[in-house]
Amino acid sequence: MKRRKWLSTVALATALPGCIGSEFPSNTDGESQPSTPTTSDPGEPETLTGSCEWPDMCEATKLVEVTVWSKFAGDVVLEAGCRNRTSSIEPGNTVSIKRQLDGESCDIRLTIDGEEAFDREVSGSEMIHLTVDQDGELEQSITVL
Repeated sequence: MKRRKWLSTVALATALPGCIGSEFPSNTDGESQPSTPTTSDPGEPETLTGSCEWPDMCEATKLVEVTVWSKFAGDVVLEAGCRNRTSSIEPGNTVSIKRQLDGESCDIRLTIDGEEAFDREVSGSEMIHLTVDQDGELEQSITVL
């Protein structure tokens, strides 16, 4: 529980207002995080527009990022209502969904081994980072501007 509070605090402390994303700390239990590159929506812009205003996060910033530890041996499925897409995430991989518009919000649902683990709308001023650990437990970190 303390680790979850610490992760959330660090995420909030490292996020800067405006159009800047944040990095999340690695696990403190000695488990290595996935070494594979992050995949994101194809065709999305990689540059920021500079036209969005606080408290909204800008186009091309992350809505959600899901990391699945390599030692997890189950099924993880991410559903993004704003993209009408479902992605299966293999152990050891990270998947990100970026905003296509300034302040875009999205309904996000994550299932672990067929059971709903996360279901909520991510607002235009939030970024969610979800991590599935080796035991199938979900850790979440929310950055709010």
